[in-house]
Amino acid sequence: MTLCYLAHPISEYGSVKQAKAIALIKRAGWDVLNPDTTAHQQAYQSAGGKGMDYFIKLVKKCDALAFMRFPDGHIGAGVGKEMLTAFEMGIPVYEIDNGILVPTSKMPKNILSVDETRERIKKYKK
Repeated sequence: MTLCYLAHPISEYGSVKQAKAIALIKRAGWDVLNPDTTAHQQAYQSAGGKGMDYFIKLVKKCDALAFMRFPDGHIGAGVGKEMLTAFEMGIPVYEIDNGILVPTSKMPKNILSVDETRERIKKYKK
């Protein structure tokens, strides 16, 4: 099996939406690398301000990337960095949209800044 990284806002960690995304990716035939695990979160937090570098290394180990947007349609800064890495590596990128994996061939334009992302996380955190 090949490995697909699930890039998604932390406000969706542990959510029903996340669980459905994981199931969708698995039905498509991939194993899922989900950054929402205790081990990944600990590695991120122990990276001393360079936590995104940890997640970028994970993306580089994958064969595909599937991403989720915030409910308002924007993409968080971290998800944007992960997507950019996938595009630079030439691995397939898919948007999870209404239960479908939609192939994406270029970077979307509505990627938020870090501060804007933090605001959205507070707004949408369950």
